[in-house]
Amino acid sequence: MAKKLIRKNKQPGELLHIGDKKIDLPLLHLFSYNEKEFSETRPFPVKDLVSLDYNREDKTTWLNLYGLHDVDVVMKIGSLTGTDKMVLEDLLNTHHRPKIEEFPGYFFFTLKVLKMKSQVLETEQISFIVSQNYLISFQEDLGDFFDHIRDRIRNNTGAVRQKKGDYLLYLMIDALLDNYYLLDDEFEKEYKKLNYEIIHKPNKDTAFKIEKLKNNLTFIRKTLSPLRESILRLEKGNSFIQQDNQKYFTDLKDSSLEIIDSFDTYMHLLESCTHLYFSLISNRTNETMKVLTIISSIFIPLTFIVGVYGMNFIYFPELGWEYSYPVLWGIMISISVGMMLYFKKKKWL
Repeated sequence: MAKKLIRKNKQPGELLHIGDKKIDLPLLHLFSYNEKEFSETRPFPVKDLVSLDYNREDKTTWLNLYGLHDVDVVMKIGSLTGTDKMVLEDLLNTHHRPKIEEFPGYFFFTLKVLKMKSQVLETEQISFIVSQNYLISFQEDLGDFFDHIRDRIRNNTGAVRQKKGDYLLYLMIDALLDNYYLLDDEFEKEYKKLNYEIIHKPNKDTAFKIEKLKNNLTFIRKTLSPLRESILRLEKGNSFIQQDNQKYFTDLKDSSLEIIDSFDTYMHLLESCTHLYFSLISNRTNETMKVLTIISSIFIPLTFIVGVYGMNFIYFPELGWEYSYPVLWGIMISISVGMMLYFKKKKWL
């Protein structure tokens, strides 16, 4: 509801950050590299954006912005690269659906990355503006998703220094998909704990835990579905992806499909958990009712006998017999024992 009100009050053409402020101050981190050399600047001064030579043929430039809440910084980056205002509007809206759009001279790609903290699912939007010679990434928060890529650039390991912006994008998407694999591991642990609880000690909170996991899975699938579509579009190729790098995006497609299949499997398993939980609860209720029914069945004839001798008649022939009391107890005990033996023979006990 809050984001709808923000959009309603937004003026046409106005750039507005929609989402949470996750860091105090925006931070720019710049890499410029080729096969022979690289340079790194952190923090990169915002005032130097106007003079940044970002689109050089002999080097690849990677500029990363941490923090989207400062609209002025985003506008300066947009002015530097000639980015369409609609693109800036999309990347500032952290509730936006993952998508990919191609423009003259660059393409825009945005996705969601999810992580589990203290059993709470947190989301962060990460966006990219990509061309042959540069890549600009936008993160909401400080994170370590791409630290291993920075180490590769610094140490000149792998092919990153020999490639251009499209290969860098592949490495970054691959790193974010790896985070989904970590999330998959977290769900596997939660599922195993939940399955053990259902079988051995179900309680009134178990059903809420199942529903919470199902809601998280629904949100994950809602996020992964458009991401898969965007990766499929990248896999088919565009004018900014070199032909020899196409195979890497095919690998991303396979990874995204594998992750989606895995979370779909968990959804089916949780549906089975729901049925198992209510089945076990129903069986335990039936067991309780069976015990109560057996106890009632044993006491029905005893209650009948006691009721007969509790009537206010003056004359009961057997009341004058000196053994009537112990005989009556013997009859009642015999009936009880006989019924219990019968129930046990029928395997009702």
